[in-house]
Amino acid sequence: MDSRNSEMVLRKFLLGFTVIVLIIHVEGWRPRQFPKIGVSEFAMQDEEDHHVWETDMEKMPEGALTITDNGKTYIVTAPVLAITIECNASYPLQWNFLHAEDASENIYSVRIRMFRYAKDVYNPLTNSYSSQLQLYGDTNAITGEYTCSSTEYDDVHKTIYIFWQGESPTSLIPQDKTEDVCRKPDDTAVLPCRVSDPDERPKLYYEVKCNDKYKLMDNPYIKYDPKVGFTIDLSQFNGAYGRYRCSMSDDDGYPAYFNLRNETCQPRGFNETIIGRASIRYNKKAQKIICCSNTSKPPSIQGIFCYDPISCKMKEFRLYKNGNNGTPFKNGSCSYEKIYERDSGMVRCKGDGIDVVRPFYTDLQSNKNESFNLYFDWNNLHPEKLIALSANSRKPIYDKQNITINCETSYFYFAEGVKWAARWNNGSLNFLDTDSGLYEQQGASSTFQSIRIPINMNMTEVFCFAPVWNTTEWVNKSFKLDARESFAPKFEDESLETINLKLNQTEQVLICKASGTPLPLLRWRKNNRTVLNENNIAVKRRNGTMVLTIHRVSHDSQGQYKCIASNFAGRVEKVYEIYVIDPGQPLSASAIAFVTLLLCLVVSGMGYLLWRMQLQRKIINHLTGIVFRDVGRPNGSSTIQVNATAAVNRSHINQNGGMEFSTAQVQEPNHI
Repeated sequence: MDSRNSEMVLRKFLLGFTVIVLIIHVEGWRPRQFPKIGVSEFAMQDEEDHHVWETDMEKMPEGALTITDNGKTYIVTAPVLAITIECNASYPLQWNFLHAEDASENIYSVRIRMFRYAKDVYNPLTNSYSSQLQLYGDTNAITGEYTCSSTEYDDVHKTIYIFWQGESPTSLIPQDKTEDVCRKPDDTAVLPCRVSDPDERPKLYYEVKCNDKYKLMDNPYIKYDPKVGFTIDLSQFNGAYGRYRCSMSDDDGYPAYFNLRNETCQPRGFNETIIGRASIRYNKKAQKIICCSNTSKPPSIQGIFCYDPISCKMKEFRLYKNGNNGTPFKNGSCSYEKIYERDSGMVRCKGDGIDVVRPFYTDLQSNKNESFNLYFDWNNLHPEKLIALSANSRKPIYDKQNITINCETSYFYFAEGVKWAARWNNGSLNFLDTDSGLYEQQGASSTFQSIRIPINMNMTEVFCFAPVWNTTEWVNKSFKLDARESFAPKFEDESLETINLKLNQTEQVLICKASGTPLPLLRWRKNNRTVLNENNIAVKRRNGTMVLTIHRVSHDSQGQYKCIASNFAGRVEKVYEIYVIDPGQPLSASAIAFVTLLLCLVVSGMGYLLWRMQLQRKIINHLTGIVFRDVGRPNGSSTIQVNATAAVNRSHINQNGGMEFSTAQVQEPNHI
């Protein structure tokens, strides 16, 4: 029996453990830890007055940054001009500047950036989160309390206090300012006279109304803390109400003044009142936030514009003060605030029957010929309209083409850390490894990221995944590709062409045309230098043909010309050799030598022919001049008749121009 009970208990335990594991896996829940905070970079001024960021903390000058109280207090002094404090956790988080109201005029010296890193966007357990607190400037108003906290759990946070002296340190914060102070529910009052150097202590003076002078306060019920200011225990200090002056010395020219009133501080907040005919709405066509009251008196509209929700939160205190930067309508009981695309911020409408504060958000990318949307409720947003996708390429897109796709996200809604993915024609979705070298990712700004992608015929669309800053969710938007097949460029005749041009000829044209898909890009080069429009050369594109025109041929026109055709599939070139001929130009030394040699050969040949002709003429004359003569006879003999016959054939000229002769036949004389 005991063994059965033990077995049942074990089964229940295993079942419960399995359920817990499944819940943790499905919901992405895990035990929460406090965020980790540390300095990630700092900036100093170089010799050329440039701000140089450095991540090596060992290069920071000694004493420029001091961290005390177990990492809770940071003291920053010159020469450090800027610093980045990073907060990391396994859950969404944010920074808050709790002394933002004191630094209202210098809030731009504080910037918050939010990041998310994920191995798998579909598994929240692989997400890691980071928020950067960037402080820069030479104003000590940066001094204050900063808290990095979970966006979901209020009790999960870490707070630090930063003493920021600035480049020209002035200890007192605030200075040259008057502020009303009320009584807290615990019967204390705080005069927020703080300093940027914890080793400094200001002096507190109380106004003596009878002679309009101030006396130095030295009261045991007034405590001072450089992070808070002067705290007065009103239950022990009678007659504390009145006007105070806080300064570093008696002759300080920039003191701070406080009016302590005998009234209890009201909790911060708004009445959230809309009654009767009062209303607040957005006119999409006119692109105006319109606020109306119950009476003919138009209400006041006060708007603040901010880059992100954190800076809006830091500026929210301005809405507690009565103000109006809206425009009332000429007739009626309404006022309006003009809004532009990509604006975001907060607006307060206060009038008869209405007192409301509304955050507002606008689309990042609206449809063509359509006004953008504005939203007062975070839950009514269309996240995909807060992502703008574009490509640095005109359609159509071709295979093997490298295109750059831009993804711009609203910093009011998204954190930094977009991820890229591609869908293929088989339906599969793959995230692109931007560290592989195949895909080049670039970031022009914190909200503008780009990726350069070699297009493949099987790739159908590219996705940009953007992380929602205060949740574990991702929103994606895709860019359709519909790539076409590409073919390398080709010339009809790629052989070398030799062209002779005469000096001073005009308007001589070289025409270059190649086929390919897409139509190739054509360009001319002369002697390996790109040919541009010059005084004597014009390059024009005509219906996909590149025409190079030489206005007047000169010696400089001679050279090697190349027409280069290229597209995404390849590159080819055609070569033209151009020679310039000048008919009236004197012969060169080599030409003279060649002509002289040629004349010598001609003269020698003619002399040789004349000699042959003279020789042949002599031979003919000799043969035709043969005569009969006496043949020797004995002395005293009678006359002898000699019959002699001589036959001579006439000479004739053969086909080769030479002389031919027949053999002379002589008949021997007959003796009688």
